[in-house]
Amino acid sequence: MTNKSWLLVATLLSACASMAPAPAVDAMAESSVGRHDVQVQRLDTRKADYCDKAKCAVDVAVDSNCGVTVTPYALVMGGEKRHEVEITWKITTGNAQFAPEEPILFKEVQGKQVFRQRSAGPGEVVFHNAGTSGIYHYAVTVVQGSRTCATLDPTGVNDM
Repeated sequence: MTNKSWLLVATLLSACASMAPAPAVDAMAESSVGRHDVQVQRLDTRKADYCDKAKCAVDVAVDSNCGVTVTPYALVMGGEKRHEVEITWKITTGNAQFAPEEPILFKEVQGKQVFRQRSAGPGEVVFHNAGTSGIYHYAVTVVQGSRTCATLDPTGVNDM
């Protein structure tokens, strides 16, 4: 991992840690993906990981109360001459599935240009990452039974 990557990860985690503890769900929060319920992942579960491979994975767990947790919360992608990465989000619990409409949604216009969905199914969503450097916020939406869980808002970082 480059010094730049370590600095970026440290900055992201510091920013997350310095935030005041938030409730599990902020009802009807306004965001760049529209007006909807937004879920905040607990600080002690916000892990960062560095992926320098052609394929990176994000595990999505859903508890019995529709609480969504992603691991890693901040995924930093990079490496020597790395420009394109495939990212797979996979549900690791048996009680939920990805929302059929926009299960993973990159919020910024630039993020929508950098990340393109390749495939989506109830338990797995795959995106192609074109590799443009930057910090990209995205939304994860899952369904548990007939209930749509509040959307979770983690981060992806391209250090390429």
